[in-house]
Amino acid sequence: MDIYYGFNLNFPYQVVSAKVNNRSEGLNFRVYNNKDVEFLDIRDSSGMRTYVRSLCFILYKAVSELFPEGKLFVEHPVSKGYFCNLRIGRPIELEDVAAIKKRMQEIIAENIPYHRVECHTTEAVRIFSERGMNDKVKLLETSGSLYTYYYTLGDTVDYYYGNLLPSTGYIWLFDIVKYYDGLLLRIPNKENPTVLEEVVKQAQNALGMYGRKTILFIDEIHRFNKGQQDYLLPFVEDGTIILIGATTENPYFEVNPALISRSIIFELHNLEKEDIKELIKRAVSDPVRGMGSYHGKTGFDTFTHYKSIVDKKTWIDLPIRYRPYHNWKRKLLCLFLK
Repeated sequence: MDIYYGFNLNFPYQVVSAKVNNRSEGLNFRVYNNKDVEFLDIRDSSGMRTYVRSLCFILYKAVSELFPEGKLFVEHPVSKGYFCNLRIGRPIELEDVAAIKKRMQEIIAENIPYHRVECHTTEAVRIFSERGMNDKVKLLETSGSLYTYYYTLGDTVDYYYGNLLPSTGYIWLFDIVKYYDGLLLRIPNKENPTVLEEVVKQAQNALGMYGRKTILFIDEIHRFNKGQQDYLLPFVEDGTIILIGATTENPYFEVNPALISRSIIFELHNLEKEDIKELIKRAVSDPVRGMGSYHGKTGFDTFTHYKSIVDKKTWIDLPIRYRPYHNWKRKLLCLFLK
């Protein structure tokens, strides 16, 4: 930043990182000799990544302070933000989200510096292992590097691949909202960093822009309460989503009548012996999805059932003779289906 202020540079938006000899570096990077330096704000992709990483660290610190036993996973971009899976042993309430946002704002107001600590990889592994951060432990153990680094924010420790901002005070705009069963971390608009990105209704956009419906599969749909099932109804009615639900319970008792009346019910049964034989025949004879290119032959007269299919303990011995590429060589393959 001494270079930035020394040359009286004036960007329209806050600079967040720099390219030094075309390599992305943090604003704390020290320059000791002549180099090409290009300052970046969040309109640049590299600058935006620096901003988002730093914001995620603030979110992690807030969550770890409010929910010491909780687990936070920033999973994937969604709706022009980032979906965060927060596991605290119970459903997330609006009060939880408000508390997280309030603590994040306090951390930003405190302008806490980010510190990068370089150390031996075994030392970093020990630090993250003591904190139960097993995903970071596996990442570092398989990196193959003798030395590594980690970041601290106050007494909170985390690892990020890439640069962070000098301090939390550089974060000027964000939001965190409840999003389905998790959180949505909202970030500034890349073209106009003074406003947040709009929340995108992805299923409706896919239908309107591409004429493509969204398939929504819900396993154990009977666990959805009446309110959650009612929420799905208008999207099923207008064709925004194709709903596929699976349940081991009686759907006529566990699923809302309004959804049932708009659904086709399929009852699935265990496979019978003949069904399994047919599946194996296809696997052996299909040249594309099976072993057909090996010219296999099946001997179904040797089928032996040891247990009942109903008990789900079925064993089948199936001799298959095949000639891989050459007729002169024949082998015997026993395929066991359990």
